[in-house]
Amino acid sequence: TSVTGRYTHYTSSQSTSGVFNPEDDIDRRYWETAFDMRGPTFARIFNTPDNGYAARFKHVIEPQMVWSYRSRVENFDFIPKFDGNDYVPATNQVAFSLVNRILAKRMINGKEQPNPTEMLSWILSQRYFFDANASLYDTQFSTPYFTPDGTPGNYSPITSRLNFKPSRSLTASWNLDYDINFKAVRSASTAGNFSGRWGSVRGVWTRRNIPDRDIVRSSFRLGGTVNLTSSLRAYAETSYDWSLKILRHMRAGIEYNIQCCGFLFDYNRYNFGGFRDENTFRFGITLANIGSFGT
Repeated sequence: TSVTGRYTHYTSSQSTSGVFNPEDDIDRRYWETAFDMRGPTFARIFNTPDNGYAARFKHVIEPQMVWSYRSRVENFDFIPKFDGNDYVPATNQVAFSLVNRILAKRMINGKEQPNPTEMLSWILSQRYFFDANASLYDTQFSTPYFTPDGTPGNYSPITSRLNFKPSRSLTASWNLDYDINFKAVRSASTAGNFSGRWGSVRGVWTRRNIPDRDIVRSSFRLGGTVNLTSSLRAYAETSYDWSLKILRHMRAGIEYNIQCCGFLFDYNRYNFGGFRDENTFRFGITLANIGSFGT
């Protein structure tokens, strides 16, 4: 269990139209409590002495439940919105999760490692809101969720989080949110990263779906770094809007770091239509134990 209290004083308030009033200060106070219950845990060990990857595997299944309550914030609409805490509303909710984990005792150079490696984890969860309006501010999802008639929903989408890490060099993940109200996948993403002494390469694919607005967005990001020497590193990254067939962002640069200082040259290309369409060049210098500066 946990209990948290927060008090903030603002020297200015904000009107519903977003205009600041410096003559009217405002206070915000609330408290919240949570109850986290895990288990019972079920586990089974598989001995695989002839397996070249691991001598033993362990499968763990663990249910979890977290109940959270947060008191109401007075004059919520007049609180200036600066950071994530300013958007926190009252809530009374419970989250249910089913966690699957596969641990491996790795075999490296013919020896069993003392500490296990969590090579695979899968979390299946859903939230229930006793106050449906609190679901509109759930920061776990990028868009609010409604019932088909347009009212806030008490149930969040069912979330699936799958992570795969067979070694330190290779990681992959697959995430999915399924909206039970519209019987549709609200969002999905797949990511992978492979690294070594030479550098690293990574890719991310995301798909957003807002069923009640008939909006679908799909994008792909690809990037990587190459260690040219022990001090010199080059990198590049692109972001491509698959739905509109537009290259939204491209970044490339080079870094040179030694013990006392470092230098950076960075190029960015932005293409976000009327919001941002420009090229930027940046040159920076880093001094050890002092800080960074540049254009």
